[in-house]
Amino acid sequence: MQGGKMNSIKRLIQVILVSTSFLILSGCYFSKDKLNQPIKEYLKTNYEMQGEFFVIQTDNNWFGGIGHHTYVEIKKPYRAYPFLMIERDTLKISEDDSDDIYLEQFTGAYIEQHPEVVQVMKQIIKKYGLVKYPNEAAPKK
Repeated sequence: MQGGKMNSIKRLIQVILVSTSFLILSGCYFSKDKLNQPIKEYLKTNYEMQGEFFVIQTDNNWFGGIGHHTYVEIKKPYRAYPFLMIERDTLKISEDDSDDIYLEQFTGAYIEQHPEVVQVMKQIIKKYGLVKYPNEAAPKK
């Protein structure tokens, strides 16, 4: 009798653990597409930008904070990769916690117009070992 009772308790604990894990992990998934409209409105309203952009990465870490940590690629007028903090519930972009779009555009413009900056960056990375490349996949000099 005790063996059967013990097995049913173990089974119940397993079901609870699996169910809890599933619920927690399903809450972590978030579609990037849901952010497109709020980002588009933000860029248009605050920066008069209506060009294409792409959400490169976002997370829905609801254990670690209240927002989506999002990186966006903007190709025009100059390539930029700003970070945007987007509030989870309202999908409003927090200007205080996000990168300044104009500064990111200026940085992209400067690098595009001064390609020697990239060469200096590569030299610094190599000199100080800031990036570790897999076997022989290191960039050419």
